[in-house]
Amino acid sequence: MQKNIAPPRKRIPLKIIIPHITKLSSSQSALEKEEIQGKIFEKEQDQLLYSEKLIVEKELEIRINEIKLLGEELYSEGAYLEAQRQFELGKGLLLKFGREKEAYLFSDLISGIEGLIEEREKRLEILEHEKIEGNPVKIFELYYDIIEISEKLRDLDVVSMFQSELIQFFQINKFKLLDIENHRLNLEQKADSLSRNNHFEMAAQIYEKCEKISEFLVQLEKEGEIAYVEKFRNKKNECLKKIS
Repeated sequence: MQKNIAPPRKRIPLKIIIPHITKLSSSQSALEKEEIQGKIFEKEQDQLLYSEKLIVEKELEIRINEIKLLGEELYSEGAYLEAQRQFELGKGLLLKFGREKEAYLFSDLISGIEGLIEEREKRLEILEHEKIEGNPVKIFELYYDIIEISEKLRDLDVVSMFQSELIQFFQINKFKLLDIENHRLNLEQKADSLSRNNHFEMAAQIYEKCEKISEFLVQLEKEGEIAYVEKFRNKKNECLKKIS
């Protein structure tokens, strides 16, 4: 059998091969160089965008902290409406940059202020009604609720105003003080019962109400009331010690 014989290789002169190799080599280098440069450019762009993002976030953090601090300072000075505006500004900025979770902090601060304002307005409406009805105990309690809310708002001018109003009301209507004293007696009996049954926290809260009534009667220069203030303060403190 005759074997297949491979055809002889054709010899190509080097002067023909070399230019093709050189051309192919230079072509590949150019493509690789372009690709590398493209990747470098993309990386540089990414780094630039990342740097810009960091700068924006840093500036936002600084601005948010400024707004929060200013709002807290205004609130502590009793300028609660101005504080509310600052908190709303901070919330708006955070939402604009898609930071919803952090915006909740400002939402809570805003809701806290709005809630106190609304509650005070409701109490004032009820107070006006009770002044017509003439329930002295309810009037006394409403005044103290309004004063307490105003203290939370750091609205000290309003606190002073309502304290003066309360004293003036009972100076004009001194015959109604007996109702206040009877109310205190009922509260004391209730607190004593709670204390005997080991409900010390609730008892302490009621003794504190008795103490406030006595302090108020002291302001009206009622004789012997300083001793009552000490009495209820001591009872309150005894209950608080038993809690701890």
